[in-house]
Amino acid sequence: MRRSLAVLVAASLPLAASAQPVARRIAQVRDGVVSFTFASRAGVCGNGRSFLRDGFDGSHGISENLQGYTRGGRWEEECDRGPVRVVASVVDGEVVHLRTYAGPVAREPDQVRALGDVDVRDATTFLKDLAESGSGRVADEALLPLVLADDTPPWPLFLRLARSDARPRTLRRNAGMWLGRAAAAKLGLSDHAETDDDEVRESAVFALSQQHENAVPQLLAVARTSPHPAARAQAMFWLGQTADPRAIDFFAEILAR
Repeated sequence: MRRSLAVLVAASLPLAASAQPVARRIAQVRDGVVSFTFASRAGVCGNGRSFLRDGFDGSHGISENLQGYTRGGRWEEECDRGPVRVVASVVDGEVVHLRTYAGPVAREPDQVRALGDVDVRDATTFLKDLAESGSGRVADEALLPLVLADDTPPWPLFLRLARSDARPRTLRRNAGMWLGRAAAAKLGLSDHAETDDDEVRESAVFALSQQHENAVPQLLAVARTSPHPAARAQAMFWLGQTADPRAIDFFAEILAR
C-alpha cells in the first residue's frame, strides 16, 4: 500500500509543477536560463533558430538579440509553422533578458531548464507583467512574444504602454510601432502587393517622417486619405515610431472598430 501511494505521489509531481504559474516556476530557478513554449497565432512561422515571420507583414532575424527586421517579408528563409519559444535569462530570481523564436523546437542545451509547453494565457500573463513593470530592456523584449501568441490581441496593453509617461520612451515607441502595424493590418493595407511606384511613394512618406514638428500632421493626412495602400501603411509605420498621442489615438480608433 505504501509503495502504491509513493508511486502515485511521484507520478503527480510533474503535473503539479506544470500547473504552477510560469512566473513562479521561473523565479524558482533563481539563476540560470529557462525556456518555455506556447501556441502561436495564425500566420506566425520560423525556423526555430534565426528567423521568424510575425504574421503581419514583417520578418525578423534573430541571434543573441533581435538583430533585424524588414517589412514585406522580403527575406527568403525557411519558415515552418510552430509554437513560440521564449528563452529567459534569470539573475537572483529576476528576468533580465528574453529571446523569442518561432517554428520547430529543437532540444535545449543542458544548461537551459526547459519548462516545455505551457498554457498560452499563463505565458501571456507573465509577459504582460514584464511589459508593464519590468526594466526597459526586458519590457521591450516582452512585446514580440505577446504579438505572436495565440491569445487575445495585446493592443489594450500596448495602448497603455504607448501613452504612459512613466515607461521608457523606447518601449513607448516600440509599442506604438506594433499598434501602427496592427492598425494597418486591420485595414487590409498589409496585403497590398508592392510595385515600383509604391517604393517611390514610401520614400516620399519617409521624407515626411523627417519633418520634425510637422511630421505627425502630414503622416496622419497620408494615413487617413491616401488612395495608395502602401503609402498609408508606411505612414502608419512611421507614426508608430513617434509615440505621439495623436498617432496613438488614431490607432486606437482603428483597432476599436
